[in-house]
Amino acid sequence: EINRDGLCTASFNGKGISYGHNILYYPLIKLDNKDDKTSLNVITSEIHTPVLKMERANVNFIADENHLYSTFRFRSDSTSNNSAYINAIASFEGGRKKININKDSYITLKGGRWNFGDCSMLIQDGTSYLNSFSLTSNTQSINAGGVLGMKTGTDEKRDSLYVEMNRFDLNILNSLLTKPIDFQGLVSGRAEYSDISSVPEMLLDIHADSLSIYRYPIGKIDISSSYLSDKNIYALSLINHLEGNTKLNMKGTYDPANNYLDVGGGMHELSASLIEPFISSLFSDIKGNISGEISIKGPVKNLKVESRNFRINGFNGLFNFTNARYTIDGPLRINEKEIKANNLSISDGLGGRGTINGGARHNLF
Repeated sequence: EINRDGLCTASFNGKGISYGHNILYYPLIKLDNKDDKTSLNVITSEIHTPVLKMERANVNFIADENHLYSTFRFRSDSTSNNSAYINAIASFEGGRKKININKDSYITLKGGRWNFGDCSMLIQDGTSYLNSFSLTSNTQSINAGGVLGMKTGTDEKRDSLYVEMNRFDLNILNSLLTKPIDFQGLVSGRAEYSDISSVPEMLLDIHADSLSIYRYPIGKIDISSSYLSDKNIYALSLINHLEGNTKLNMKGTYDPANNYLDVGGGMHELSASLIEPFISSLFSDIKGNISGEISIKGPVKNLKVESRNFRINGFNGLFNFTNARYTIDGPLRINEKEIKANNLSISDGLGGRGTINGGARHNLF
């Protein structure tokens, strides 16, 4: 409705609005331009997204000449202990856009409250400057910053981004996942990527402790990469320790100039539950371990893979198509195109036994 003075009011009340895989249930939408400001308010009983259900959601926007004030809140008490209140301000000055999240904003997931710290972004000439982003929850923290879409002398757009974590509890991810992976553990460290200079930077220093997946202990994982300026290559390392024993030790190099990777190492009774997220459509509740050596080398788009003394030990899992448990044991050979079995033994726990020979093609590399 628009009156003689140009004042506009509009409202919508319906059973639902869907966009993609997201659904707004029973939305009430109101729009007006009173007091020289444009106001938009959206209230829904529930918002369903692929990763989160938000009850009693309320979104409000108020715009004046060069500012946009927004608030978003929800509270899900019936199905989870999740809630949020985010209060942000965007200002527009010429070609510059500034976005700030106020420090009274917070997100609560699984009962743990994360408070926003300094969070600001500047967008100018197609470049986004993430000046600061900070979330804290008791002893946990996440910090990020960087530049996205920076133009170089050749008009190519370049990026630079870093993320720092301190004692980040992986348990929080379980409320955002559709599969019951049940991540547990604490992660600390820094990850940094930049392609602004002539040599892209990929610096990692990540440490995870008390890890478990699907309730099976993984232990400690250390991931690192460092640039060796005298050789113009990156040194890479991935190590897993459990109860004082080294379960995985992979080391190698990456040559950015030639996009060439050369890594290799060994596994000693590495928990098979680590691969469950990748084959969960076939097997679940996986037990057992993996041993052997593997090397991966070559141009990244044409990697060559070779295994040595590779075998699975007591691999036991529930085959989803038959809802029966199978145990597989024996040697495997892996290359960049297929996985080959050589007299693998298989049993179903009901007295049935057999052997597996042959190969299965894959596109993992």
